[in-house]
Amino acid sequence: MHTVAAYFWSHATKIMKSPKRLKPILGIAIRQQEEKEAKLANALRLKRQAEQQLLQLKNYRNEYHNDLASSNNVNISQLINKQRFISQLDLAISAQNEKTLNINSATNQQRQDWHQAKNKRDALENLMEKRLEILRKKLERAEQIELDNRVVSVGN
Repeated sequence: MHTVAAYFWSHATKIMKSPKRLKPILGIAIRQQEEKEAKLANALRLKRQAEQQLLQLKNYRNEYHNDLASSNNVNISQLINKQRFISQLDLAISAQNEKTLNINSATNQQRQDWHQAKNKRDALENLMEKRLEILRKKLERAEQIELDNRVVSVGN
């Protein structure tokens, strides 16, 4: 009768090692997810800054263009200078727009990386919980067998 309880106990100790082995792996997954989360937060900050800068350039260009359109008594050289400046603003807007698109693409990649790291962490946490639940059930069975054995041996 003691051999059954001993079997369950030895099996439970083997299973007990499994969650202990998963703990460092889970720790690595947690750190990786936190690193990806920090990178995503930084990418989102850069995205907001790029979008704000693009909006400011567009607003400035519109204001300058409206000012040019509403100005009276402008000589030719002033008109040419203002048109050149608007052209330079258009180039800056185009460059900022391209930069914003690149940052959006990088942000999307950071978001995907973070999701992968989070899914990996969640999977490892679920695996560890399942292994601990299996261990708990094995230990409960071993304790029940031990109690049953005591009852049987007291009855004899």
